[in-house]
Amino acid sequence: ISNFSMFLFDDVHFQFGGSSSFYGTDAMGGSILLNNKPEWNKGLSFQAQQDMGSFGHYFSGLKLGFSKKKIDYKIKIYRLKKENNFPFINLSVKDFETNSFVRDTTRDARVFNYGFLQEINYQITSKLYAHTNFWYENNFHQIQSNMSANYYNSSFDEILDKHIRSNTGLRYYKNNHKLNGGFSYIRNYQLYNKNTEETIATNSFILNGEYNHSRLWNGDFQLGFSTQYIQPEVYAYDKNLKEYRTDIFSSYKKSLSKHLDLSINLREALVSNYKSQFCPSIGFLGKLINKENKELSFK
Repeated sequence: ISNFSMFLFDDVHFQFGGSSSFYGTDAMGGSILLNNKPEWNKGLSFQAQQDMGSFGHYFSGLKLGFSKKKIDYKIKIYRLKKENNFPFINLSVKDFETNSFVRDTTRDARVFNYGFLQEINYQITSKLYAHTNFWYENNFHQIQSNMSANYYNSSFDEILDKHIRSNTGLRYYKNNHKLNGGFSYIRNYQLYNKNTEETIATNSFILNGEYNHSRLWNGDFQLGFSTQYIQPEVYAYDKNLKEYRTDIFSSYKKSLSKHLDLSINLREALVSNYKSQFCPSIGFLGKLINKENKELSFK
């Protein structure tokens, strides 16, 4: 998770527990949602950031934005480099002359990441908005060896990941109703130890839609679907291998009283050549104490 640069995002939201099933049948433990919010009529904006730290840590970031009444454009670029050459007491190697463990320096634990995120939001009418995003990541890191291999300078492993994530869609708002729809393309590529004959990559094409009613029976109701076509490029897989997947999901959240909230989540996944399990969840949040400086709740 450290490969994600928070420099690219305005907001991070954690959805933990069974309620995260709303975001995928694979997310029963929790989900991390990374968000950016459009800004209108802000004109030209510019931000630069430069960090320098111990053990070869350098981070450079640049944000450029322009917005008017109907359009919001942003581009964010960053570069991160870490040598990770920190000193430590190597507990696997002992100097018997002094009867103490040797002082060592970490080697082969370098990190080098860079990427950019481009976003365009356009207001078609007062209730209809269009957006398109393009996110590219190039992440390289050496796999830190154990203490013995570090001291004797044994061989190390390295991983290079390249990711492309693009999305185009529409949002419609009217009173308590909200409609979202879009198309996404995601490509993940991994190269291990520079062995180009054993690459691992996937191409995913996703069509999704979602409806939200914020005041249905005095609660928040959501209903949506996601259809995905996955084409792998894995050296050990058959070249014609592919997967189709459709997820249908719904959720309802309501305050039963001042101190008790209810949440219900339902999700069904239809996967080619695989029988998936229906994923329902129900949860309660009780607030026993909810004061300015004290809070006690149960889930």
